[in-house]
Amino acid sequence: MGTWTANLFQNILESRRQKYGDGNAKTLTSMTHMGGILEKRGQLNDALDHYGEAMHYRREVLGDKHPKTLQSIGKMAAMCKQHGQHYEAQILAQEALFGSRKMFGEQAPDTLDALNNLGAVWKAQGEFKEAEKCFRDAYKRRQETLGPKHPDTLTSLNNLACTVDELGHAKEAGRLYQQCLETRKTVLGLSHPDTLTSMSNLALFLRANGQKLEAEALLAKVLDGRRKMFGVKHPDTIVSMNNCAAIACDDVQDFRDCNDALELKRSFEKADSLLREAVAASRKNLGKRHPLALKSMNNLAGLLRHFGKLDEADMLYEKVVDGMRSSQGFAHLDTLTAINNHAGVLRQKGEAAKAEGLYKEAAEGIVKRLGDTHPVSLSTLYNWALTLDELGDFESAIPLYLHHLDHGLYSPEHRVATARELSERMRKAGKLDQARDLRRRMNIR
Repeated sequence: MGTWTANLFQNILESRRQKYGDGNAKTLTSMTHMGGILEKRGQLNDALDHYGEAMHYRREVLGDKHPKTLQSIGKMAAMCKQHGQHYEAQILAQEALFGSRKMFGEQAPDTLDALNNLGAVWKAQGEFKEAEKCFRDAYKRRQETLGPKHPDTLTSLNNLACTVDELGHAKEAGRLYQQCLETRKTVLGLSHPDTLTSMSNLALFLRANGQKLEAEALLAKVLDGRRKMFGVKHPDTIVSMNNCAAIACDDVQDFRDCNDALELKRSFEKADSLLREAVAASRKNLGKRHPLALKSMNNLAGLLRHFGKLDEADMLYEKVVDGMRSSQGFAHLDTLTAINNHAGVLRQKGEAAKAEGLYKEAAEGIVKRLGDTHPVSLSTLYNWALTLDELGDFESAIPLYLHHLDHGLYSPEHRVATARELSERMRKAGKLDQARDLRRRMNIR
């Protein structure tokens, strides 16, 4: 959407404000259109203001149950989600769905839009089972009412594939990703934004399942297509920069493992350049605390940490944690992951006391969200134990070590060897009963 077009719609909006007033139907239509234009241009803060103003006046003039009001509520919910305002997004999305069901019925397009939007809000919160229910229902109903090739049906299919993937159902996810991409290529064309989204999702799935070369080729196509379609400021382009940087980071690890210094340097420089571009574009155009800006900073910090640039990584992680606490809340999984990452850098810098407090916060929050046997929980608990141990508090570390020993991924031989070493340390620390119990449980003589 070009600047000339955006200026034209802005002039129309201002003209209608002056002629009809803020609450007039024509003004509100222009206000909503302008919000959509700003959203497509990646100017999400301005889009949020326009959608919010339209929703306010429609509630005031038309009432909460009017179809136009419900549309505004749905748009506002989607925009709040993009801004990381998950609680507000959930309340609005549920209101829009309830109102649409009552006003239009279960099968109506507006109701299915609202159902799909609620699924997206659940997904953004990490509530994948709730999201799956919404997306399966929306996909089934859209197939029945719109047909299998309609763009809205394919949107539900894409969302379902992503959610099934998050739930770990790789076989079904791969089939759904491929189905969605091939249909979008046929119906919409190769360069359509929705086709590029499907291509990106399939690429990320392939990367996660070990098909890196295929993933790298697809992600490069997506980034090139989005640069041409949207420019560098758009959120989708920034997402692609992060995705291509992730592939370059994979290369960094591969070349480090095979001691190829030249290729290692090239891969680092590529990833570093992409991530710095993503950070600059997202902070400037979306805001310093936008989830995408924070994600880009988090990824850059991880790359720098990997290369021993700990001071800059520390500074970035601190900004990420502060931003996520403010925008997504203390209990959000992304916030807790960022806290865990920051603790890791502090520990590497020798600041174990600072790291311990952060590990404690991260571990308690992650366990509450995922349970104490989830791999992420186990990793965080173990890092917390190591940090306590480094600080001389072996006694507090013991229960964490034992929990990891019971639930972590060990080979039988490694589990016994680790238990033997831990029991010996416990014996030397005077924890004779605990040491004896561990040796008995592990059948160590």
